[in-house]
Amino acid sequence: MLVWTSIEAQLAQELAAKRRQYVLTDTRTRWGFVGLAIALLLVVRLVRFVPISWVFIAAFAAGFLLANYAMSRIARDPAFQPGYALLHIAIGGALISAVLYALGPTGHVLYAAYLVAPMQAALYLGRREAWGALGINLVGFGLVGAVRGMQTVWPWSVLVQEALVLLLTCAGLIPLLTRIVERLRDTRGVLAQVERGDLTMKVADAAPDELGYLGVSVDRTTDAIADIVRQVQHQAQELASMAQQLAASAEELQASSQEISATTVQLSAGTERQRQLIGHGRTDTDAAAATALTLHGRAQEAEQEIGAIAQQARRHGEEIARARELLRTLVTHIDQVAQAATTLEQGSKEVGKLVESITRIASQTDLLALNAAIEAARAGQHGLGFRVVAAEVRKLAEQSTRAAAEVQARVAQTQDQIGRVVTAMRESRTTAQGVGSVSTSVQQALDAIFADLNRTVQFATTFAGETEGQTRRMREVVRRMEEVAAIADAAAQGAQQTSAATEQQIASLGELTTTSQHLSVAAAKLTETIQRFTVNGKDGLLVVLLGASAALFPTPARGQDNFEIQVYGSELIAPRRTLLELHSNFTVDGRHGVSDGVWPSDRALHETIELTHGFTPWFEVGWYLFTSLQGSGDWNWVGDHVRPRLRAPESWHWPVGASLSFEFGYQRRAFSADTWSLEIRPIIDRRWGSWYWAINPTLERALTGAGSSRAFTFSPNVAVTYDVTSKFTAGLEYYGAVGPLTGFDPLNQQQHQLFPVLDLNLSPNFEFNFGVGVGMTAATDHVIVKMITGYRL
Repeated sequence: MLVWTSIEAQLAQELAAKRRQYVLTDTRTRWGFVGLAIALLLVVRLVRFVPISWVFIAAFAAGFLLANYAMSRIARDPAFQPGYALLHIAIGGALISAVLYALGPTGHVLYAAYLVAPMQAALYLGRREAWGALGINLVGFGLVGAVRGMQTVWPWSVLVQEALVLLLTCAGLIPLLTRIVERLRDTRGVLAQVERGDLTMKVADAAPDELGYLGVSVDRTTDAIADIVRQVQHQAQELASMAQQLAASAEELQASSQEISATTVQLSAGTERQRQLIGHGRTDTDAAAATALTLHGRAQEAEQEIGAIAQQARRHGEEIARARELLRTLVTHIDQVAQAATTLEQGSKEVGKLVESITRIASQTDLLALNAAIEAARAGQHGLGFRVVAAEVRKLAEQSTRAAAEVQARVAQTQDQIGRVVTAMRESRTTAQGVGSVSTSVQQALDAIFADLNRTVQFATTFAGETEGQTRRMREVVRRMEEVAAIADAAAQGAQQTSAATEQQIASLGELTTTSQHLSVAAAKLTETIQRFTVNGKDGLLVVLLGASAALFPTPARGQDNFEIQVYGSELIAPRRTLLELHSNFTVDGRHGVSDGVWPSDRALHETIELTHGFTPWFEVGWYLFTSLQGSGDWNWVGDHVRPRLRAPESWHWPVGASLSFEFGYQRRAFSADTWSLEIRPIIDRRWGSWYWAINPTLERALTGAGSSRAFTFSPNVAVTYDVTSKFTAGLEYYGAVGPLTGFDPLNQQQHQLFPVLDLNLSPNFEFNFGVGVGMTAATDHVIVKMITGYRL
């Protein structure tokens, strides 16, 4: 908490510090004057311009060196007294008087040196000290003049004239200088009151000069600050209320997230169990599919075998049918043969009868021949021929009897054989008829078997088709089970990620709750703190005003992804010098959720280290190391960029500053949809007095990534600033990303940002930037806080 002293005490402290600093600074400067005075005396002595003794020179050097050393020690005394300044002025007056005395007749011409101390005293010490310095110097000039006047070295009239010149000059300048200091001190007092929060103070200086106009500017600035404070006061009240609502909502959301987390854990366990069951089912389904495939193969083999058996049965049936027909034909033929055998049997019987008739005839012929022989014997000679005929007839009858006996035997045999043949034919017919009946039964059985085989073949065919369809369905089931298993794996991973994300969300919500509570407390403290500011009798928020108007140098989010946010000027780093910068950017309200594989920018802290080295007046090279701190709390390396830059030499005498930057590098896929990219940035700027403007019509191209097929995109950057003081610069900057040159994106997809800017130039080697930016489209991060700290090595 600040402890404020009174304005008078503060001004007294500043005056004491200024007196001490005046004495210290002038003491350090006097070493040079003492050395210069000694050198002057030595030169005058050596060239014999004025006779100066070596003793005087030695005494002069020793005395004033010791006096100046003693003064420097006294000035560092913690208990610094106001009289020390007059003592210091007296030593300076003595130094001038001694030099004037040593220079002899012409020494008085350096009397103007007596004006330095009164003028310095008028500026740094005050009116009284200025007149005191003039008095001390006039006394010193009078003493040395009196000594030289009595020696008739210096004319008295000249001494009086020079003394009057000193007196009149100081009489004219001391009041003027002291009045200027007093007016500045009055303005400083008003600013001190404003610094303490009293915005009703006015500078009572209506003089029509620069200081008067400065007072008018201070009054106008104070009035403008008062107006803004009134607005910020109202917004601070709304902020406090919104912080309380945010804290309550964050607590409710954290409780809901905890419930969601518990449900997510259960869902994750159930999903894991489901994944295991699906894995077992997939194994069983694979085995069933293999069994179905084997069954289908065996069914096809059975179908083929049953078909072959059916074909064989069909062939056997046809052969049996043909055999039955042959048996029928055989029976017919047997019947015909039987009839023929019966006819032959009848014929043989008739032959037997004929043989018997022949036998009887032969017997009768034999008897007749016997009778003829007997008769021939009786006839004697006359019957001799007849006896021969009778003998022949008897022989013939005997032969006929024998032949008839043979024929009868043969006929008997034939009849016996024909009888057996007829009997065999009858038995064959009976057997053939039995075989025909059997073949008919066999044919009927084969027909029945064939019908059954046909039905079996049809069943086997149908079964093979069904097993084939079942196999296809089992394969489809296996494929679906694999898809379900993949989905289950993804669901399990998603559940785990959801659980982890929920835990992170709970942690983030806890931080949000804590932050919102801190914000509420801070808003309350801020409301309490601003009671010290007075704006027409009402409280203000000057601190909030300063924070809200803080500056930054941003770049469009899409162009540099909030890692290195800066508008470039044409000026380069001096040769053989190196600039080290730290870019710290925090996205208060940005893109939520993962988009196209890119992590969210909301509440992300980006830290970038930049090293830039100057090689020549027209060439430098910069290197960037991008890092990021996400909500998980882990630092992540993002990528690296290299940026060579060329500048138009000043010898070309262009009306504007111009340079050209080429930036090339890599960013990880999690932080940018385009990994390798190229940026071409023309830089044009100009300064008019305290005003400065810069334009960066940037062209960007993705070399690899989602945008690699697009043309160069146009990202204009513009900055306008004003130097309020030598160390304070304020202004406004605009950044855009409108899309490819071949056709700009729709307005709601473009990025546009406005930033109030502040630049603190604390020293030539140190720089500091800080600010807040606001996005104007839905595609732009809404609020970004950014700070740059730089140091030249």
